[in-house]
Amino acid sequence: MADPSTGYTEDEAQHEAGRCLQCQCLECVKVCAYLGHFGGYPKRYAREIYNNESIVMGERKANRLINACSLCGLCETVCPNDFAMQDLCLMVRQSMVQRGKMPPSAHDFALQDMAFSQSDAFSLARHAPGMDGSRYLFFPGCQLSASAPGHVRRVYAHLRTELSGGVA
Repeated sequence: MADPSTGYTEDEAQHEAGRCLQCQCLECVKVCAYLGHFGGYPKRYAREIYNNESIVMGERKANRLINACSLCGLCETVCPNDFAMQDLCLMVRQSMVQRGKMPPSAHDFALQDMAFSQSDAFSLARHAPGMDGSRYLFFPGCQLSASAPGHVRRVYAHLRTELSGGVA
């Protein structure tokens, strides 16, 4: 595997150039849901990844291809020529993250949102108006609260009338 900062030596480059990328046997695509999802073959995937890394260098369609790989190594195991898509995806992910062309995770926003939502800045738990304690807790979740706040208010009002001991 080449060092991303220096690239391949001439011998390494010739070795890599002689590998499976010319094949279309699809052995890896047959056993990998990730590769199968993108509807191509290794040569096409490698070209898209290379173009995204070297030419486009930004948020593009190939980022999904780069981030979708779970790095399991199944492709290399079944490939008659030992082509390791996971090594290519990992190297490009690391390079693009290092250059600020891709977030550290494809799920970076979701991870940041979850961290905020679990922080003290986001929490809200209180007793019903006029109550010092609660026997029940109503937790509608963020999606219902965001998409149908009127329903949340109505359900909460109903629970307060039906349940004794307070509903937080």
